[in-house]
Amino acid sequence: MGYYENPPIINMNPGADKIAAGFANAANSMAEALIKRGDRKREEEKEQKLTIKKLQEEKNKVDLYYNDYMSNWSKDQPQGNPIIEQSKGLLQQKIQMAADARIALTMETDAAKRQSYLKTISDAESFMDIAGKFGKSAAGEILTYKQTPGIAMNTPGGWAVNSDDDNLGKTTDTLNVLAGMTQDYESHNVELVDLGGTFSVKISGKKKDGTTFENVVNASDYLNSDGSGTGGFLQKVENVDEFRKQSLKSILDKETGKVSSTFLNPTFETVKLPSGGGDAYEIVGAQRLDINAIKGKIREEAVIKASGYLRGGDTASTRALINSTLEMGPSYYDKVFKKIENVDLQKAELARLLEENAFKDFTKDYKTTVINGETVYWGGDGKPRMVPKEAKVSKSSTGTGNSKQKVGGAVFSNDEINRYVQMYGELAKTGEGQFVVNVPGPQGGAGKDETFFVENGKIISDKSNVRFSLTDFKNYLRSKKTKPGL
Repeated sequence: MGYYENPPIINMNPGADKIAAGFANAANSMAEALIKRGDRKREEEKEQKLTIKKLQEEKNKVDLYYNDYMSNWSKDQPQGNPIIEQSKGLLQQKIQMAADARIALTMETDAAKRQSYLKTISDAESFMDIAGKFGKSAAGEILTYKQTPGIAMNTPGGWAVNSDDDNLGKTTDTLNVLAGMTQDYESHNVELVDLGGTFSVKISGKKKDGTTFENVVNASDYLNSDGSGTGGFLQKVENVDEFRKQSLKSILDKETGKVSSTFLNPTFETVKLPSGGGDAYEIVGAQRLDINAIKGKIREEAVIKASGYLRGGDTASTRALINSTLEMGPSYYDKVFKKIENVDLQKAELARLLEENAFKDFTKDYKTTVINGETVYWGGDGKPRMVPKEAKVSKSSTGTGNSKQKVGGAVFSNDEINRYVQMYGELAKTGEGQFVVNVPGPQGGAGKDETFFVENGKIISDKSNVRFSLTDFKNYLRSKKTKPGL
């Protein structure tokens, strides 16, 4: 047999089998790795697509949220106001930044960056809230200022510019510019300044008289106007009618509504009223008001009211109360009242102002005269009447009808004397009363008062205790040569 027909058997080294098996295993591992890599890549692509979809959904949701908010915010704001227009522009920028920050926040893990994104979102939401409230509130006050007549400013029930004395001018200029009342201004400008979560409004201008002004209003301070006195543009001027009414309860008679006899001098007097050069008038049966007693009663209520005002601690309303309601003028609170450091002294001063204001209002319709340099208020049931005019002295003192009679150095007609008697007769018909007749001295010199009383329709002399009928009283006057009156 040949070699090729019966080849020899060659025994291979066992190591070769192992090497071959190793190559096979390596090939299988590489194949598996490639397969797994492909699977991971497909999974990553799938996750990436899901992430992109998720981000897009988040972006759509954020955009919808802010677009709705912006739309609602715009609808609630007054149109045409420069503050609103500028704040709208700033707000749109902040909304875009907040939307981007919300999306970035979903993927960011760095603590510092996350904090920055959160602040951006917080500032935007704070700005939206403050801008919305400020826009509506300021627009309302500006409209109120524009529609309030000048005569109603600084009067009870009206409005006052909410500012201390030093800033009153530029605050008023601010209101004029924002209200469009710029006829006295050569130029003016309104600018919003971004402060992050809030903003300020800078109002400046030049008046036609050459003076300039600049005022910066912080929106947050403006909205915190209750109590601090640094906020809102206007302050309501309180009406103190209820206090006045309460303080007079014990002074006025419940049935008649007139001053109780407790607060009237018991003496009835005839009072000549001040004349402006025309006809002279006098009040018959008048009584003096007891000023000290009346003020004392008002003061009791004023002390209680003053304590209530100061306990509230509202600077703006207290300033308006003192300067406007109590009519102390625009500078009194800041230049006088605020400098009183002791609370008890402040209370005493406010009580005094309330007392004086209530007394002034109460007595505004009472007739007054000045006696010995002191103002006297006349009340009671006295009746006013025209004082009969004196005639020239006549050489003859006799006659009848409407002839002249010499009485106490002056000459009167019978009609004039009859009018005196008629006037006292009316007093006699009312019941109790008292009046004074002046008895002139010789040749019309200084005289003395003689008091008469009215009782049961009779006139009684205080000196002689004689009861007169009206006719007897007329004759008595003629015999005494007197002229009734003070």
